Amino acid sequence: MFLYVNDLSSWKNWWIPLNGTQETIKIDSAHVKYNGNTLQKLASFENDSIQFTITDANFNGNSTIIIKSIDNRQSEISWKLNGEVSFKTKFLAFLKGGMQNVLQSDIQQSFLNIENELQKKFLDYSITLNGFETKNAVTYIAIADSTSTTSFDEKRKQNLKKLGEFITKRDLTINGDPFVIFKSRNKESYKYLSCIPVTAVLDSISIDSTMTKGRFDSYLALKTTLKGSFTNRANAWEEAKKSIEKSNYKENKDGLYIEVYKKESKQSPATNVTEIYIPVRKPIIVNEPKKDSLQPTETIQDSI
Repeated sequence: MFLYVNDLSSWKNWWIPLNGTQETIKIDSAHVKYNGNTLQKLASFENDSIQFTITDANFNGNSTIIIKSIDNRQSEISWKLNGEVSFKTKFLAFLKGGMQNVLQSDIQQSFLNIENELQKKFLDYSITLNGFETKNAVTYIAIADSTSTTSFDEKRKQNLKKLGEFITKRDLTINGDPFVIFKSRNKESYKYLSCIPVTAVLDSISIDSTMTKGRFDSYLALKTTLKGSFTNRANAWEEAKKSIEKSNYKENKDGLYIEVYKKESKQSPATNVTEIYIPVRKPIIVNEPKKDSLQPTETIQDSI
């Protein structure tokens, strides 16, 4: 929820004062301007709060939205206002028994709109276990990074943008979709390489000091496809790992754990497509004790 509300471009979808003003809204990363009124974001604190100033016909002052995560599927949101109101708003407050009663319905409806938008844009998803297959060899340039899980998408997008600009400047040819190689991952943080595949021979690629380059050979992996918001990636990883445990394959913890970003849309996260590759080892061939020279060999088959 924090990422959605912190993105001012989303406010036109849920904030009541913007209803019916779609043609007159101007939004950038820190301002929303509508019908001569202005909302300015002053600061944001990840998964905690967002601070604003609001100047419009009825209110002029400071505002803080507080977001508290209950679990990975639920958040609690509250809105504090501190400032001056117009005479009209004061009069309405007098008639309705207090300022809270004047603003409460708009704020409650805005919160309900957030819930509906998140349900539509972020929570709907599907996970497909595609099966065990060979992940083809790739040559790539990359930026090494580490970050909290909540900042991961923002950071790897910044890295991929920088790599894309570098590739364009050096006239290199991109050879597939951007991806991430995880060096380590847990619930709190990731260490990873943000990568873009290229067709160039590795030795011919000249990079700057902020980048690295490499190549991995083809390897066996379980491929899983997530369609929907990246907020559901933990569920996709969990289902993939469980499917390996139920099969006769074994997870290869020395191998490469990769996410490939096939399709990515900030406006419509439900249309995102992400491929996950978890390295595995082939089933072990078990030989039955030989009763005679014609005794067959039994091979354990994949059960996924």
